[in-house]
Amino acid sequence: MRKCYLLLIAILLYAPSFAQKGTGGRGKGGKREMPSIGRLVGEIVDEAGKPVEYATVALMHLRDSSLTGAITDAKGKFEITEIKLGRHELKVSFIGYETYVQNPIALSPRAEAGIDQNLGSIAIKPSAAMIEAVEVSAERDIMEMSLDKKVFNVDKNITATGGSATDVLQNVPSVSVDIDGNVSLRGSENVNILIDGKPSGLTGASRQAILEQIPAATIERIEVITNPSAKYDADGTAGIINIVTKKNGVKGLNGSVTVNVGTRDKYNATGLLNYRKGKWNHSFNYSYRYDPRFREGTNFRENLFLSELGTVDSATFLNQVTDGNQNRTSHLFKFGTDYSIDNKNTLSMSVLYNQNSRGRDELINYEFLDGSRAITQLNTRNTEENSDRESVDFNLGYSKDFNKKGQNLSVEMRYSDTWGSQLGEFVEQYRDGNNNSLPDTTDLVQRNLADNSSNITTIQIDYVNPVSKTKKYEFGYKSILRNILNDFQFEDFDESTQNYIPSALLNNEFDYSEDVHAAYVNYSQGFGKLSLQAGLRAEQTFTQSDLVTTGETFENDYFSLFPSGYLSYNPTDKDEWRIGYSRRVNRPRTRQLNPFRNNSDLQNVREGNPFLLPEYIDSYEVSYARNWDKISLTSTAYWREIHDMIRSFRTVLDDQSILRSYVNLSGGRSYGLEMVMSGKVTKWWNLTLSTNVFQSEIDGSNIEADLNNDAFTYSFRMNSNIDLPKDIKLQISTFYRAPFVTTQGEIQAFYSTSLALQRKILKGKGTVNVRLSDVFNNLRFKFDQEGTFLDEGTGFTQSSYRKRESRIGYLSFSYRFGKATSKKRRKGGRKGGGGNDGGDMDMD
Repeated sequence: MRKCYLLLIAILLYAPSFAQKGTGGRGKGGKREMPSIGRLVGEIVDEAGKPVEYATVALMHLRDSSLTGAITDAKGKFEITEIKLGRHELKVSFIGYETYVQNPIALSPRAEAGIDQNLGSIAIKPSAAMIEAVEVSAERDIMEMSLDKKVFNVDKNITATGGSATDVLQNVPSVSVDIDGNVSLRGSENVNILIDGKPSGLTGASRQAILEQIPAATIERIEVITNPSAKYDADGTAGIINIVTKKNGVKGLNGSVTVNVGTRDKYNATGLLNYRKGKWNHSFNYSYRYDPRFREGTNFRENLFLSELGTVDSATFLNQVTDGNQNRTSHLFKFGTDYSIDNKNTLSMSVLYNQNSRGRDELINYEFLDGSRAITQLNTRNTEENSDRESVDFNLGYSKDFNKKGQNLSVEMRYSDTWGSQLGEFVEQYRDGNNNSLPDTTDLVQRNLADNSSNITTIQIDYVNPVSKTKKYEFGYKSILRNILNDFQFEDFDESTQNYIPSALLNNEFDYSEDVHAAYVNYSQGFGKLSLQAGLRAEQTFTQSDLVTTGETFENDYFSLFPSGYLSYNPTDKDEWRIGYSRRVNRPRTRQLNPFRNNSDLQNVREGNPFLLPEYIDSYEVSYARNWDKISLTSTAYWREIHDMIRSFRTVLDDQSILRSYVNLSGGRSYGLEMVMSGKVTKWWNLTLSTNVFQSEIDGSNIEADLNNDAFTYSFRMNSNIDLPKDIKLQISTFYRAPFVTTQGEIQAFYSTSLALQRKILKGKGTVNVRLSDVFNNLRFKFDQEGTFLDEGTGFTQSSYRKRESRIGYLSFSYRFGKATSKKRRKGGRKGGGGNDGGDMDMD
């Protein structure tokens, strides 16, 4: 009804201006009327390519000045049917924007475009009088919230400028990133990370490294979904983090360039280019990153040896100090194109190529001490490691909109291929407690060579059918086929022959395949202020692990059901209650399954467990959201029950070494309260505050009777954006996470503060940004762990400290170019009136 009123008002307003032109057609007296069989469709967008809802599209027949028209929907689309054949003039109007005029539009069987025409995207520009107000009202908050997800707008996060996806995630409420780049959501690392809503080879086994290669400049927003519906993959027990990259729907050629320089020789650059004309839209991204950083750490361990009576009979100590450097160099290319067959059918294709090189040098000093803490031996281990990794992602998609509004069918096929190699060289020297060479010993010289490859093939079909305005069905099918191959060769240097000799005991070739076939159904319906959604996802998983070196094979096939349900109630337009439930899974990764024993650090050995089972979680949430004029608040109480929990587990190998592997614990749970407040405190101050208070409990009684741990913990995060004079913006970002438990210990509290200043130059097309991350240089990680195993008569306690370079200064410059302006008018087009005919564009 609202659209009908708008259209009626528009016709009444525009009729006088149209009438001044005269009929220009045949008079009365029996002249034949042209048949009303024409049709026009298109979409109205603003200069940023965003759809404009409720824009008025008026169409006047140039012969008799008769009027018809339409109002755009939520996607900016319009459709005008039963149009008289002949020549017409089109007017698009919206409050605060210049009127767009296009003529003539010829609808005729003899015309080249025919009687059924798609005008494509029509970009309208803010009017000179209203442009300032329009810009202010269109400005997005740094955090936008709904009860099913939180959206973090990256362009408002200037403390991540010049950084990577990892830097962006460090500023997102509910999300934490540790020193190794491991991402956790509400305290759990079992989170599924998507790029543009899709799994990618970029987020495979080396997810931490890849996230550091995705430039912040290419990210539009981060979506955090803690209780996903059955439509989403069931992977990730903590939920989903979706990284949405930038796209540009503005006609013509436009783009941006960003260059960053950081302290201690850090450099990165990003270029984005988009060209849109007619039914085609092409985009190209390129980024380069060179990021060297120092690392340091300590580890003090006490190995305990118990007597038959259970008392400590003897003990040894290890004091380990690590100092090293690591640098990454990466190139990322992405090309995408969309083709609109008509207003209802679209084809899309994209190709992404990533090349990454990493170098690492590290010196470890070991002090071995006896029970009286006297030094008995000193070892030093030098490591030089270099790796190269490449990956390619191909994506092909098709989308069809039906005549019924909201009815859609989409088909996607994706293929990701990753390959790489690694060379590591190690030299370990042995000295006595007085730093003298040990008799009858020589330096240990080793190297390893690794070849790794993986590929993922995905086929996905989704169908949405709105039965009515309040009822909707969703169906879908998806297959994900993964294959991962790790070939690891370990060699010892033979002094007598001066050659490297393969170590048969350490060589390993691991071939892993995982096929997941899934189908889902979702049903949603509204009942006035009440709405519900219920869904069910069924997945059949086939896995096989082949130890090629030993000829062993491990299989684990399983079928799983993942129900989900949501109920929301809106008593007013400012309040909403929501109850949600979902079941999810965490599948073991290859590094957790591969039983190969990694001896890169002989005192801290790692290996996988091929008998690991998947971990399941039942997640419950109750949320309340309240929106005031300028501030919104969301409170969420949650409970997560975990079954067959996958955790790392340490045991004593000998009087000096610890082995880290993985086990399935009986289970665990966490429950707590999360609150997020976001909005404008004043006209010049935008503030986002979030806190998460929760209890964690771990039950490992299936491993050892007393292997249980629990603790109360909390986290706090603040993003403060302040508008200063001279068009300068200041952002202060800080977070704190209290100590929290692990299976065998505790990770101590960590915190950090970053700040940035930003100013627009060159009439708003250029931006200069200065930022300093971890201002007080206090982002470091400390771990306390212990393990006692009475059956084996051994145990240990250890305290560890690790620090990665985090206080970094960046200077950044960005420049945007291109503007949608009219290049030429069609013949007969009238002057003035914003006469953009939607044809070819050139740059401003």
